[in-house]
Amino acid sequence: MPNLIQTVYFLLALLIAIDVHEFSHALIAYQLGDPTAKYRGRVSLNPLVHLDPLGSLMMLFMAFSGVGLGWGKPVPVNPNNFRNGPIVGETMVSAGGPLSNLLTAAVVAIPLRLALNGVLPRSFLSTSIAQFLIILFVVSISLAIFNLLPIFPLDGYHFWLGLLHEIPSRITRQVWYALSGGAFMTYGPVILLGLVFLGGGVLFRILHPFYNLFSTLFLGRAIF
Repeated sequence: MPNLIQTVYFLLALLIAIDVHEFSHALIAYQLGDPTAKYRGRVSLNPLVHLDPLGSLMMLFMAFSGVGLGWGKPVPVNPNNFRNGPIVGETMVSAGGPLSNLLTAAVVAIPLRLALNGVLPRSFLSTSIAQFLIILFVVSISLAIFNLLPIFPLDGYHFWLGLLHEIPSRITRQVWYALSGGAFMTYGPVILLGLVFLGGGVLFRILHPFYNLFSTLFLGRAIF
């Protein structure tokens, strides 16, 4: 039964994290002048409008197997509508999802840190509420860090590519042209799936230092 409860908590946390993530993409795009997502009802915290059928099935598979990759429905944008230009605008929209997950983790960490520091009774950490908050904290950080990997089609690919474009250097501009080519977009999903399913812990070793960084920042100690 405890394992089943943790699985339910994990699914609920993943649903919340993806909902906040996709909502943030849509809201920032709308604020920057692109109404595409707004017209399709995506500027909403209703999780149903952000669920992708296949991504949702993969979430269930991941929850019960411990391995996998779940995702929400991509937010549609028209970069040509952005007031600050398509590249800068897309960079900001891409950053919005991961940053919203980090903000969620920071808010969730407040009662947990108070309990760890003795401001709240430490017995709070053994309650069902605290157990769910811990899972939501871990899922939110995981979603943020994973999405910042510079691999297409993750947010990190567009975010880091956009930052690279804005560096006033001939070398960085040449690198930008090379990385924005079709080859990286074609093989990106294959590389991503390989890291998730065949990485043999490689993905965790890549992300682990960042887990500890944000865990220490928000909770005052590393929990990963």
